[in-house]
Amino acid sequence: MYKIGVVSTSESNEYEHLIELKRLGHEINRINAEDLSEEVCDMEGCIIEDFDLSNLNRICEILMKVKKIFNGVVWVISKSPTKASNIVYLHLGADGVYDFQKDHEEFALQLNNALNRSIRQSSKINNNLLKLNRIELNPRNLSVLKNGEEISLTKMEFKLLGLLFDNKGQTICYEEISDYLWKEENGNIDEQRFKIGNLMFNLRKKVEGSSTNPRFLKTIRSKGYMFKI
Repeated sequence: MYKIGVVSTSESNEYEHLIELKRLGHEINRINAEDLSEEVCDMEGCIIEDFDLSNLNRICEILMKVKKIFNGVVWVISKSPTKASNIVYLHLGADGVYDFQKDHEEFALQLNNALNRSIRQSSKINNNLLKLNRIELNPRNLSVLKNGEEISLTKMEFKLLGLLFDNKGQTICYEEISDYLWKEENGNIDEQRFKIGNLMFNLRKKVEGSSTNPRFLKTIRSKGYMFKI
């Protein structure tokens, strides 16, 4: 089902709680506490094992590091939890704290349910973002299709949008834009920037619905523009 990373400060053993998770079909991956950034990001869930009663600070350090780089479900499982340690872990962002001495099947089912909710919510958010950000260019009509609505553009507006769209996430400097739009012209760069600025103003009004608060067509100060989703 899901990939679960297990981080521990003690020796790695095949404890019963992990056996129960495997029975539910989950893939268990031991993660080195010193190598969290490379491994934990590939997981859907993370378990931090607190089996060393004298190492509360170390567990807190690991938990804070995990929460900085990982958006999935994070549980702490402890052999001798106290109310004070549980509250600390929850304040630091743990989704749950479980007593190792309790029923392992119960723990596995609770974590399984938390993972299912998290994955469903994540899928719902991603689908909504895809719908919100879906933009398609139509060269035949010199138009852009945004969330199902076709918006007509001028030839130069379409060329500018196409250049930025084909280089999403990259800054396209004014000189590159000028060369792409007006290859034959050798005008003053300030004049070219003014013309590019006018094009962008009109393009934003059509595609963004606002020329002053753009979401996709970003200005990179003193450099140029970027199409950002």
